[in-house]
Amino acid sequence: MALSLRSTRRQVHRKRPAFLTIEEIDRIITAANSDPRHHITSDVVQVLKETGLRSVELSRLQVGDIDIANSRLVISSEMMAGERSIPLSPRALNALKCLHSHFPDSTFVMGDKSASALHRVSANFRKIAAQLGIAACGLHSLRRSCAANLFGDGIDLVTVSQFMGFSYRHDTVRRDPRYGAW
Repeated sequence: MALSLRSTRRQVHRKRPAFLTIEEIDRIITAANSDPRHHITSDVVQVLKETGLRSVELSRLQVGDIDIANSRLVISSEMMAGERSIPLSPRALNALKCLHSHFPDSTFVMGDKSASALHRVSANFRKIAAQLGIAACGLHSLRRSCAANLFGDGIDLVTVSQFMGFSYRHDTVRRDPRYGAW
């Protein structure tokens, strides 16, 4: 007789919101800025909010990827073919400079141990959001929010697809809240 090793514990799946409003994100940034322990969190949230970067792209971002003169990021990713150029607002550019100021000896914007730094930022982000009464969310919600805001501003499908670094346009359509996905 074979024994079953199936777990008797039920998995609890919390549905995270597909995206956050600009107001919710700004509340999280303000709360993070009010606590000196969370300044890195506020800078990361600002960058992800405005650029739509994947967390892994931010963790691998090198100082040389930032074109300060033209206020742009140049991103190359294994998830897409080629490179993409992302315009930077003055706030996003300043947030990137502030991030790197915490790790001045590294060629990476978030330091040589950026994965562990992002892990801490992610935990802080969820904690701050919960304290503000914002539904359970993760850093990837900021990427979705960026895409939703671009669509909300009337940006066309092809442009959003290129900006977000989607390999296929159907990925963008599938993620557009106007189409009921997410």
